[in-house]
Amino acid sequence: MKIIAKTNGGYLLEADRAEVALMLGFRYAHDISDSALTIGTEMSLTKMAVTSEFVRTLDTSKIKDLKTKLGFILDELDAASETVQALTVFETLKE
Repeated sequence: MKIIAKTNGGYLLEADRAEVALMLGFRYAHDISDSALTIGTEMSLTKMAVTSEFVRTLDTSKIKDLKTKLGFILDELDAASETVQALTVFETLKE
């Protein structure tokens, strides 16, 4: 990316397709459609910076803790799904 001019509101940048794709939240240049690359498209680098900062502050114990919590949530969702299926079967048999 290269600054090519200064404007009243900031700077005019030159960026290649891969850089624009990254700023829009895509992983690779080929993941972005041409329709998403139109003049006037706005990009929020703030959201990307906040996410990046969150990832940088994670340590192994935090990741393990999050994994455990997510495991409990998935178990609860599985149990709820089984309950809904059982109730559906019960209602079908009742009819």
